[in-house]
Amino acid sequence: DAIPYDSTTKTAYVYLSADAERASTLTVANGYTLYLCLNGNTLSPADGFTDRAITVSSGATFVLTDCGTDGAISGFTSSTGGGGVRNNGGTFTMYGGTISNNSTTGTGVAGDGGGVYNYSGTFTMYGGTISGNTASRYGGGVCNYGGTFTMENVTISGNISAYSGGGV
Repeated sequence: DAIPYDSTTKTAYVYLSADAERASTLTVANGYTLYLCLNGNTLSPADGFTDRAITVSSGATFVLTDCGTDGAISGFTSSTGGGGVRNNGGTFTMYGGTISNNSTTGTGVAGDGGGVYNYSGTFTMYGGTISGNTASRYGGGVCNYGGTFTMENVTISGNISAYSGGGV
């Protein structure tokens, strides 16, 4: 739960050594950078936890990769948008891994982005998969609202939204 950030660079490197559960949303704060390597493991919600996995604050940087195979952020449900990851004006770069089987249940913008909700931020994917996510409104896989979304060599499939943008 407590990630040790370098006090000078405000940067942390986290490598999952086994499957992990979150009982709260992991927030990357303004001015901080978090590198998360799934390392072939799954980050999932603890029993009874109902919110997203990760929030990237304005001015923060989050880098997701999978140094192994089959690593995933999976099974999260948010009533406030962004089932897996919500980028609130920060920078989110994905080099691998999977964001899957997450959902949003809210109304209005709180129902956007089953897998990823990129709100006025920068989201770049250079590999990885976003699949099997569900949004109660827009963007089953990814909802890009007022931000920049760039993707290369990625898979976005099997996502569902109630209104439009099943994939993106």
